[in-house]
Amino acid sequence: MAKDWSEMSKEEKQNAGGSKKEYNKLTGQGRYAEGGQLEHKSALYNPDSAGNQTNQNTQNNQSAASEAKERAQSHMSSKNEGYATERKYVGPEYGDKRYTAKEADDAGWTPGHYDNYKQYEAPTYDDSNSDEAIAGRQEWWKKARDKDTMEHKVWDAQGRKSYDQSANEGYEQNLTLAEQYKQKRMGQQYLRQMKERGISFDTGSAYGQNDYEFDMNKGVFVPNERTRQHKASGYDNMYMSGVKSKEALGDRYSFIHQTFDPLNGEFVYDPNQD
Repeated sequence: MAKDWSEMSKEEKQNAGGSKKEYNKLTGQGRYAEGGQLEHKSALYNPDSAGNQTNQNTQNNQSAASEAKERAQSHMSSKNEGYATERKYVGPEYGDKRYTAKEADDAGWTPGHYDNYKQYEAPTYDDSNSDEAIAGRQEWWKKARDKDTMEHKVWDAQGRKSYDQSANEGYEQNLTLAEQYKQKRMGQQYLRQMKERGISFDTGSAYGQNDYEFDMNKGVFVPNERTRQHKASGYDNMYMSGVKSKEALGDRYSFIHQTFDPLNGEFVYDPNQD
């Protein structure tokens, strides 16, 4: 029987490899002795089992690596030529901007996940002022105010301006920077001419100057988008709740799109005026 490690001289230990663990493992002593704690791990007592386990582990590792490689190759092959160039996916802001599949992957989104968001927008109708349209939007509005619904998430992501999309029709502008500057100057000159005549920004309603913006194409102040949406929802709510009848409320379109032109068409723009 081999010596116990503790009985060996320094020279003997060095000749045995200098490792107590390896010595005991080879000689079947200590934890590697028959019935010891690590008997099942010792090749000395069950070499066939240990060898088979090693081979099995190797095979499992090779199989896992092969599967991972196949998945990676499959993923890469699914990225066609338009993967990084074709912009067709909507982002979590639920807007008009489109992203490539690569941009979606890089951002951690699932490409196409947000593409069905339009079903959660406020419904649209051929006649946006009909009773059917008003009732439909009010039903959607109930959902949009519930933070746990997709209607709310879409409405919130779009700046909470999408109650009645028809209220934004006719206000589209595609101005150059120079035209934007001109429009701003025109609005400022209009306000100056009002002040010179002692006219205040009194629209005859609860809406004031901050609720309007100057439109160079129309030549007057028009309700901004937030105001139009607020007026649209306010009209519908008063009608559906029975606070006022349609007759008392008046024409819905006129109510929403009421302009402000206290100079009655007499505004004159001077491009040379600061």
